[in-house]
Amino acid sequence: MLVSGWSRIWRGVRWRGKGIWLACALAASCRTAQLSGDPASGPVQVRAISASFAGEVRADFSVRFAVKSPRGEPPGTVSRVDWELWLQGRWFASGREELAQPLTAASTNEFEVPLTLVFRRPPESDEPIELPAGIRGFLFVRRDHSEDALPFEKILLVRAKPVFSQTGSE
Repeated sequence: MLVSGWSRIWRGVRWRGKGIWLACALAASCRTAQLSGDPASGPVQVRAISASFAGEVRADFSVRFAVKSPRGEPPGTVSRVDWELWLQGRWFASGREELAQPLTAASTNEFEVPLTLVFRRPPESDEPIELPAGIRGFLFVRRDHSEDALPFEKILLVRAKPVFSQTGSE
């Protein structure tokens, strides 16, 4: 009876040990999920990211994409973009924008996608800011009767100036 009791304890210790390994594996996978910033060699390139503050708690980001059309592919339509925005190396926001952006048979199609963000609190300063902004995600392109998810990823330096309301000023 004493041996079987120890056996149960050791089984629990072995299981907890596996839990620790599982936690380490999950932590390692989260670390590798960060933005690498390497431009993808695929058909989608991020050409530019710009930002402007539209008020104390709202900013408008604009992302300029270039999509290369492979030869022999019929023209298509970008139906949506799923995106993640990273600021200063940290995940900041994500979303989905529905689009109806036509792609021609030209070698490269360029277009902009506006992203509006609302902050929980106003910026701490009205000085112009400059920070690394990264974006990654997928453009979904419809051609004929199929839809392809094309990945993109880029880190660029973004400059913007916060806007503060002038109410209550003397």
